[in-house]
Amino acid sequence: VHPGPDGQVVMAVAILNDMVPRGLVSSIVVQEDKAGKWQATAANGKATDLVGGDKISFTFKANALPWVLPPDTTNGFKLTAAGHRNSNEKITVRNLKPGRYELRIDGQAVGTYPDGQLAFGVELEGNSKTPQYQQALKVALLNKERNDKAMHPLRDLWRDLKVKRSALQKLSQDPKQKEKAAATKQAFDQWMSEFKSNVAKRVAEVKQFEDQIYQANQPVAQEYRLTPVQY
Repeated sequence: VHPGPDGQVVMAVAILNDMVPRGLVSSIVVQEDKAGKWQATAANGKATDLVGGDKISFTFKANALPWVLPPDTTNGFKLTAAGHRNSNEKITVRNLKPGRYELRIDGQAVGTYPDGQLAFGVELEGNSKTPQYQQALKVALLNKERNDKAMHPLRDLWRDLKVKRSALQKLSQDPKQKEKAAATKQAFDQWMSEFKSNVAKRVAEVKQFEDQIYQANQPVAQEYRLTPVQY
């Protein structure tokens, strides 16, 4: 039985866990130092323009996007904790006054968190409200479209070539099938000219999708703002 999208994700994550170390999208830590000055440190990205105090703001540009897959794989992705294990994206803010704080990224509200949770660290890789998640989702959907519209038809063409060659070889080895083999060879030669044209067309389509994907998958600098929630 061929597994569905969720099953494919489960198998893929199992392979990744065996082959590669856990991945980190980014980690941001904002806190006061001993002198009372606010500092922002980051892993796999750069934080700049920090303003500390009751309201926190800074600019952050990550080196990578979170790992996001098309919606039909959501259950498998959550079941394996793939985001936490292989695409961890965390923001930690310490030394805040007690209370709840709203986090906005590029003006988009992505969540409200108590100071204690922020001090421990909030993971964002699975938060569909973040601009970086939406950007990564766009990339994932482009890749799915590439596979459905270009890669799968291209693979089907190569499969058909293998099947036709095998059938022709089998006929040519049978002395009783000379006439059928000759007719099949003639049809195969005609099909081959179409095959080459179709392969070139599909390869060009794959390249077009890849160009779109590489343009869409570049991380951008984003503005983070953390403000107290007023009741």
